[in-house]
Amino acid sequence: QISAQKNIWIDFGILGSPYTNESAISKDHLMYTRSFAPEYVPYYLAGAKISFPFSKKLNGYVYLLNGWQQIQDQNIGKSIGTQIEYKPNDKNLFNWNTYLGDERSSSSPNNRMRYFTDIYWIYNPDGVFSITSCGYIGIQEQLVSNSTVRNRQWWQLNFIGRLKLHKTASLSGRIEYFSDPNSVQIIPITSGTGFNSYSSGLCFNLKLSENLLFRLEGRHFRSDKSLYLDLNNRPSNQSFWCISNLTVWF
Repeated sequence: QISAQKNIWIDFGILGSPYTNESAISKDHLMYTRSFAPEYVPYYLAGAKISFPFSKKLNGYVYLLNGWQQIQDQNIGKSIGTQIEYKPNDKNLFNWNTYLGDERSSSSPNNRMRYFTDIYWIYNPDGVFSITSCGYIGIQEQLVSNSTVRNRQWWQLNFIGRLKLHKTASLSGRIEYFSDPNSVQIIPITSGTGFNSYSSGLCFNLKLSENLLFRLEGRHFRSDKSLYLDLNNRPSNQSFWCISNLTVWF
């Protein structure tokens, strides 16, 4: 803590990721499965973070990092991240993040600078009706010849809502879209090129006790390309999941 009066802190080490509205802890999500969004941003960050409050409602953070989810730095450069967290009242949270860094490495020698920004909103997370939404866009510079660098773009948007039916039961729904035409983040498991897909889902949540949560979720994926595999392992433009889960925590 470098300023007791202004509550300014510096943290070093492995840090939690500020990117997108879903973490790695499923019980804290409105749905059981995670959206496309958090699967293609860092789960964690390695480096340093400076935290400082602007006011009771507004906080700022600056990150100096080894890279995009890199424990050990893969090149001589450092990456920079920023976060602005605004909470106007007890029911709303708005968060805006950025990332800037050189992503070249031995495994991706043609990568150059990566630019990324996301914004998300969380409304009434413990209320009868809860909402969260996240949108982001990223640009990856890639070397395609000795002197030509091209920008490869990916983006996504999601919307999730939950309605409490009872103090122990609720119903959640999600719609989303993910576009990655140059496969910066997602390489299809079929012979398709690039990735773009819609997803929708419903999830029933039942809290059996204070530390026990049961969930049943159906999720449908659909694309204009054959990016998925059907039950006979043949390429298909859609896929359906049905998932049940029992979560216990202490």
